[in-house]
Amino acid sequence: LGELKQMTQLKLQDLIDFLGGYEFPVSLVIVEDFRLFKRKAMQQVGSTMPAPQVIGAIKTFASMKGVEVVLQPANIKPLALKWSGIIMPGNHADSHQWDAYLHGYYWLVSNGVLQTKLQRELS
Repeated sequence: LGELKQMTQLKLQDLIDFLGGYEFPVSLVIVEDFRLFKRKAMQQVGSTMPAPQVIGAIKTFASMKGVEVVLQPANIKPLALKWSGIIMPGNHADSHQWDAYLHGYYWLVSNGVLQTKLQRELS
């Protein structure tokens, strides 16, 4: 538990296809929640809103598997970055898989499954 096995970034339809064929056991799904903030609303005009669509697909998958979905706010990422020590790629288009990693890492540390480097050094 807590070991990264694979990481990738998929387009919406590819994610839906992937989830539809996923056969391995799942016990928990961790997802970055989406909020449309007033200050960013104009940037979304005309958008197909892929983030909420992805969250809906993942919630449907989790429901079909009978597993819990943990929604975490986006603002956990700065702390998760410090804890994990990773450096985000400069291109936002390539960063979504790292966002997912950070959400998983944050949950694992917050729930006592993993320790940060500092926690390991102090114990």
